Amino acid sequence: MAAVAILKNSAWADIKKIPSVLYSNGCWSETDSIQTNLYIRENFNKDEILKDFYNSIKNYSKVEVI
Repeated sequence: MAAVAILKNSAWADIKKIPSVLYSNGCWSETDSIQTNLYIRENFNKDEILKDFYNSIKNYSKVEVI
């Protein structure tokens, strides 16, 4: 459910950026030569996510199958 919640409203979780690292000579080190970073979502707003979920169930609308 958390992955869908992030897609629906990214404000429902904090984002933590982890800088690029490079493994060289037996150790990890941060590097600016790699432009790819890792982003982790944490501290999900459970109350808002569940409120939206139950609201969506209560106020559903049928879709036409074509």
